[in-house]
Amino acid sequence: AKPAPAPSPAPAPAPAVVEFHFEINDHPNRRNVTLSNKIRDVEAAARCSISTKGRYYPPGDPPPPNDAPEGDRRLYLRITAGSEEDIEKAKLILTEMLDRGGGGGFPGGGGGPPRGVSAERGPGGPMMMGGGGGGGPGGLA
Repeated sequence: AKPAPAPSPAPAPAPAVVEFHFEINDHPNRRNVTLSNKIRDVEAAARCSISTKGRYYPPGDPPPPNDAPEGDRRLYLRITAGSEEDIEKAKLILTEMLDRGGGGGFPGGGGGPPRGVSAERGPGGPMMMGGGGGGGPGGLA
């Protein structure tokens, strides 16, 4: 008789991913943070992934209902990262870029990330969605 096959080891759990929705619809400098080269810079500095979601609603247009599908929501950036710390880094960089209104890819001028923010990319790997973003300035609950 053949021996029974050895059981397969259980797969390692995927790292948790934190998600935050950073609304930019009403910000006059929203284009500064939707350019692909600037998004790549922020992603590298904050070890996160950023995608533009929703659609632009001009001033005076009624907002979509709270239960609107993702594509009908007001324009926002979906930020996903492996930690709240990385989300906070991305929010800080994006807020400064919006408030500055132009210039280089990062606050403070120059082409690199702000002092104290690493530009190294974290390792890839499977993701699972975890906790939501919180409310607060620039974000949705």
